[in-house]
Amino acid sequence: LPKDSLGIVEFGKDTVVRIARVKSFKLPEKGAGWLAYHLAREEAKKDTAKPTAPNDNVVDGPNDDKEKKDEKGTTLVARELASGTEFQFPLVSEYLFSKNGRSLFFASTGADSTAMPGVFLFATTTRHLDTLSIGKGKFKQLASDEEGDQAAYVADRDTSKEKQRYYALLYWRSGADSASVIADTSTKGFPPRWLVSEYRAPSFSKNGKRLLLGTAPVPLPEDTTMNDEVTAKLDVWNWQDDLLQTQQVKNLEEERKRSYVAAIDLATGAFTQLATPEIPEITVGDEGNADVALGLSNVPYRRMIQWEDHPFHDVYVVDVKTGAAARVLEKHEGSASISPGARFLVWYDMPKRHWLTLDTKTLARK
Repeated sequence: LPKDSLGIVEFGKDTVVRIARVKSFKLPEKGAGWLAYHLAREEAKKDTAKPTAPNDNVVDGPNDDKEKKDEKGTTLVARELASGTEFQFPLVSEYLFSKNGRSLFFASTGADSTAMPGVFLFATTTRHLDTLSIGKGKFKQLASDEEGDQAAYVADRDTSKEKQRYYALLYWRSGADSASVIADTSTKGFPPRWLVSEYRAPSFSKNGKRLLLGTAPVPLPEDTTMNDEVTAKLDVWNWQDDLLQTQQVKNLEEERKRSYVAAIDLATGAFTQLATPEIPEITVGDEGNADVALGLSNVPYRRMIQWEDHPFHDVYVVDVKTGAAARVLEKHEGSASISPGARFLVWYDMPKRHWLTLDTKTLARK
């Protein structure tokens, strides 16, 4: 099927600029004047002169060439809307504008010695290109603060063929020559036998003083001694399981990629693990600025979902600097939320039919 096209309309003019093979585009959330669009790979034309191989009803194995091709990035174009001037960057896998539109960050998969993998910054005000990381490896999950003066991403620089990959979190600040590792398995306070999650993008607090990331336990190694063709496969469910077997199957991929929120104080570099398997849901108050977070856990009550209409949660107030969690509600019917300034927790008491609040500093109810 034909690929999607991007149309650009300037108000007051009848002309429409059409750009073919665009698989995505982004505009700065609070800035103006720039557009970035990511082109899809141009499909090679089929040679109709070559004879078609007969169908022998044999299913082909994995196409390694196709998988390697899919891993390679494609062209990213930054366009200044007023003038129509464009800047092209090859082999890009993902990209991100800062909210003000002054910084365009992108990761490249590279191809050979002439185009190395890495992470780069294109400054839209100066049209200058900076290198944050370069060299063999995989770079993903780009994040930026609101001003575009800080960036973070996860990277795997290991060139071995080990199946278990250990990603590190890299951090860059304006004025630095390049990004550096700010968190990995050797970081002080990092949970033992855990790793930086490749499936969760880091995020900055609104004031840019804190960096939130995802961590996860190291998964069990895949058993490569078993032959799929002669090994029976079955799902075994026990009545004491947290979830029904159908839910377990449906949530399998989500659980495989589950991560737990941790925080880094950018002034001191202190690492604090906030979420845990016992308290999996964490919301840091005041858009990440606050020193207090809301923790929710349905872990003790998951089995009750099978016969109850409403979910139950234990509700916690979590100290972002230390990770200490104080349980303030037990077996609460429903959920809870944290106020915009992180001063209060708010919830609805179903049996009492009444809204209640709790002071996050004194833990007193009001």
